[in-house]
Order: sequence, then C-alpha cells, then structure tokens
Amino acid sequence: MIPGFDVSKYQRGLDMAAAAEAGMQFVFVRASTGIEVDPVCAEHLRGAEGRMLRGTYHSLQPGDPVAQARIYYRALIESNGFLIELPPVVGVEKPGTTEEMVHTFLDAFSWLWGRRPLIYTSRTKWHGLVGVDAAWARQYGLWVAHWNVPEPVLPSPWTEWIFWQHTVGWVPFWPRRIDLDWCTEETWASF
Repeated sequence: MIPGFDVSKYQRGLDMAAAAEAGMQFVFVRASTGIEVDPVCAEHLRGAEGRMLRGTYHSLQPGDPVAQARIYYRALIESNGFLIELPPVVGVEKPGTTEEMVHTFLDAFSWLWGRRPLIYTSRTKWHGLVGVDAAWARQYGLWVAHWNVPEPVLPSPWTEWIFWQHTVGWVPFWPRRIDLDWCTEETWASF
C-alpha cells in the first residue's frame, strides 16, 4: 500500500518536506468547504510540490451545490495554476446533505473541471445521507473512510476503492493526530 494523508487549515504550518521524508507519497488538501476557500490550501500545495503527489477536496455542506462547485473550481484555479496530480474529490459526510445536492454538485463541478471528481465518504454517511439505491454514483471513483479495520466496508453501489482513509494517527512530522490514507500499488501506477 502507498501511504498518504489529508490536511486542511487545521494543519497550518505542517512541514511537507518532513512528511515526505517520513514516507508519505501523497497528500489531499482541502481547497474549500461550503462556499469558503480554505485559507491554507495554496500553502499546503506549494509545500508538497515536488515532494509528493497532490490532490484537493471540497467538503460539501448543506446549501447551494452549484455555488459550492463554483467555489471549488475557483479555489483550484486561484491556486496559481498549481499542477494537481490526483483527481479532485468531493466529501459527502455532513448532516443535511441530500442525494439531489450531491448529484447536482457532481454534475456542475464535472462540467466546470472537464472530468469527474472522486467521492469521499463512509458507508454509514453515504447510506444515511444519499441512500443505498444511488446506482449513478458508480461512475465516480471512491475514497472511502473506514478506520481501524483490516479491509474497508464499502457503501453501495461501489465494489472497489481508489483511496482509503484508514485511521487517524500520530506521525513524526506533526504534533497532533492526522488522517492517514492508503492507495493500492495497482491504482498508484495509473497516476
């Protein structure tokens, strides 16, 4: 498995060089949440440049999904043209999120960006917010959250994952716990 982690403004000042030296090979940086741009996004992306592969995510909140897709798109464009090597991601986990909101966000963002993002979620969150009958979601790759298990349990309709947030833990490059992720070697080869 290929190790990585994800960050937001709450990890301001994290030393990406130290993370790479500790063996991290990728990082997902929160670009936006709701209709706000994460103020540390560009700093994190710059710090990881040339050290590990970079991706970004948007934390979908209850509210206008089209406005949120535009904010995420603008956050990526305003990151001064940083090359983002990994697919963009939308996080689906906030109470009040609906299937219609998720679908609308994905359609709007895919149109703006020119390709489909991944979906970050857990089985419990997805089934509780979107349901078990969202077959349309199969066309989007999955970054699954399922901590401290030997193998993640996937939400319906997925049968495989691209990234797996497998735990929150301690690392030598950050003084507090941080979300840790895996990517399979087979998938990694496609990046």
